[in-house]
Amino acid sequence: MIGIIVGVSSVVLIMSIGSSITNAVKMYFAGSLGDNRFTSYVSAKNGKNFSVKYDELYELAGKLPNVKGPLLESSDYINGRAHVDGEHYSAAVLRGVSPVYSDAHQLIMLCGRFINMSDCKGEKSAAVISNVAAENCFGSTENALGGQLSVIGDDGRIVELTVVGVYKYIDTKGKLEKMADKRLLASDAYCSYEYMNLKIGVDTSALEFEEFTYITDPDVDMRLLVSSAQDILSARYDDPDYSISCYRGFSRTKETNSMLQILILVFAAAAGLSLVVGGISLMNTMLVSVKERTKEIGTRKAIGASNSSIVFQFLLESVVICLVACIFGILFCFLVIAVLRQNLSVLFDLITDDSLKSFMKTNNISISINFLSVLVSVLFSVVVGVLFGVYPAVKAAKMQVTDALRYE
Repeated sequence: MIGIIVGVSSVVLIMSIGSSITNAVKMYFAGSLGDNRFTSYVSAKNGKNFSVKYDELYELAGKLPNVKGPLLESSDYINGRAHVDGEHYSAAVLRGVSPVYSDAHQLIMLCGRFINMSDCKGEKSAAVISNVAAENCFGSTENALGGQLSVIGDDGRIVELTVVGVYKYIDTKGKLEKMADKRLLASDAYCSYEYMNLKIGVDTSALEFEEFTYITDPDVDMRLLVSSAQDILSARYDDPDYSISCYRGFSRTKETNSMLQILILVFAAAAGLSLVVGGISLMNTMLVSVKERTKEIGTRKAIGASNSSIVFQFLLESVVICLVACIFGILFCFLVIAVLRQNLSVLFDLITDDSLKSFMKTNNISISINFLSVLVSVLFSVVVGVLFGVYPAVKAAKMQVTDALRYE
């Protein structure tokens, strides 16, 4: 029984802590290149020129299934501060982006919305700022919605903006915790690609692109989509002087998570071996029980108990023992997780990397029970109870009545 308790506890704790670490890694690498994108490139030969115009980017996107739109970011940005008045300001970097930028960089919206196509087509002054800038400029994220501010660049450029959304600033470098004046923390602010171009003197309609990236819906068959893009572009530029290339994005987050999940499964499988050891111990216990209850078995068979009822009785006892041990193991896990959650700050202090330590503290990283691991442990305990209870149960059922009744 102890072996099963230890095995269940180990499996649930490893998978629960591992799941929490995986989520933390995903958040830590938020904004890195993702696998929900692909890039197309058309190169020209023999001195020919090639480029795709701005309008054609959206036209091509409309012909591809499950494509949200092109990923665009202005060639220039304004580094300065978001200003409301003398006291209410926040360091900021204003960037012009397309609506799919939030999907590409996994921005977490706290309130309002991100830039949309209406903002782009109308070259509107709509802007999305971080929660840090919202609190510095307006006092809270909610008060920021609809607020008017100006981004004043270090080079003297000024852009008037209307806040339509607030995103969560992910402090991966631990800067926020170290700053006495939070207004000095520079966070990104976003306006539409077209509005930014208007303010920096760029004619968007005249822009041409040699390489362009599209963002897709989640869980899309990227191989099929890239193949479709290759066919459409090849048909459009059916000329031996043009070379069409389409390639998928690289996901550091996904690859890191995959490696972590493999490690978690390996450790969980190793911990699961203790369940097997516990099952062997259970079988020995059941064999001793069968021997000690030989007369009871003989009496039951003498009054008409069938072999199947004897087998069922001992199998049921074996499964119940495993389930009771499983419950104790799960309760122990809840206790350990509760203790860990109460002492997370102490655990974070053990991290030697200051950036990672600050990130863990400022982004409410927590640990919770992985209920899938609980379900798996319960089912595995039942299987162990049945498998390792079969031999003792069959041995009890095969006893001869006369031999069992004469047993001393």
